[in-house]
Amino acid sequence: MFFLMKNKTQNIIGMLLLLGALSLGAVTFFSETPSTSSHQINEATTESTAQIHAELVVEDTSFVLTLESEKSVLDAMKILQEEQDDFSFTGSDSEFGFFVETINNVKNDQSTNSYWSLYINGEMAMVGVSDAIIQEGDIITWKYEQFDF
Repeated sequence: MFFLMKNKTQNIIGMLLLLGALSLGAVTFFSETPSTSSHQINEATTESTAQIHAELVVEDTSFVLTLESEKSVLDAMKILQEEQDDFSFTGSDSEFGFFVETINNVKNDQSTNSYWSLYINGEMAMVGVSDAIIQEGDIITWKYEQFDF
């Protein structure tokens, strides 16, 4: 467009206008924030406070749980202990996480190799009680088992 202009001044003005338009377009393009980023943050915030439902089973007793998402089995047990008279547990922190020592007054017994074992959805847990995060619909089961070591 500016090559068709007849004098040098018009060429310079044309080039300056073109550069100005390109600069303004680049600034506008690179300064816009995609509209989805704030929406994704809101969804993440909503998901972190969403409620989930699970079940905790100890021997023949079942407890229905409604918890905020991202809670560990240990978190659920602490809440349950505060809210239910017929559920209690003790334990201690170790270098491997929280170690459950008693549930409902039934204590681990080293002399007989009998211990509380954590199962999630019928499978023995591969992580400890403080690291096992509860998912929607999980069935958390504590079994008192004797092991052959």
